[in-house]
Amino acid sequence: MKRTPIVVVAAIFVLGMALLVFGTPRPAPSDVRSATLTVGGENAGLVLVIDRPAAAKDEEDEEKETPQAEEQDILKAAPAQPEEKPGREVIEIENQAGKWRIRKPIDFPASTSDIDRIVEELKSLELTEVPSRSARTRESLMVDDRQGIRVTVNQDGRPAIDIVVGKTEDDRTFIRKHGEDAIWTVSGLRRDDLVRPLDELRDKQIFDVEPSEVVAMTVQRGRSERSFAREGEQWKTAQPD
Repeated sequence: MKRTPIVVVAAIFVLGMALLVFGTPRPAPSDVRSATLTVGGENAGLVLVIDRPAAAKDEEDEEKETPQAEEQDILKAAPAQPEEKPGREVIEIENQAGKWRIRKPIDFPASTSDIDRIVEELKSLELTEVPSRSARTRESLMVDDRQGIRVTVNQDGRPAIDIVVGKTEDDRTFIRKHGEDAIWTVSGLRRDDLVRPLDELRDKQIFDVEPSEVVAMTVQRGRSERSFAREGEQWKTAQPD
């Protein structure tokens, strides 16, 4: 009985491994997933809710908010107010007829330019998954329940976006879909835009008039006063009566 030479066996083994390696389809260049979150249509009817960690208060602010002894007796008879989540601040902003208005925690017109910028960034998010789902990673990237900023966008009464926004590094921000463990990165959206003081999100505009409608104005400083009138496209000093 003839024995198969060792060289022949080795050659067959190498050929089999080559077929296995080169004959099997290669996986995609990247194993990470991508996804898109989209909010379509106009802003009218959108409700933006930002649920974020409450800003730390210094001792002076806490003293101002603590009622004095005489006030406490009066407050005891007042109806209980709904409490925020411990350590959280919830801001609700609604768009009605193209204008943004803060609904919670105060009722006040919102800054159109600032809110429009945030919503435009949320309208089309290109997500790239980070290959890690551990609780330690979520905490370090600030997408855990304690540090994360939950941002929801409701469109016509239906939830369109529900994400938890974490830290921003360079040009990317880490986020997580609420209720899921997967971590993603997005560009454009920044955490800094979502932690701005509430006062900065309010509308600072005093008057809502078109410049073409203004025909006269008076500037007063101390005892000095000057009046101006517009003639056509030019402004001239108005003569006192």
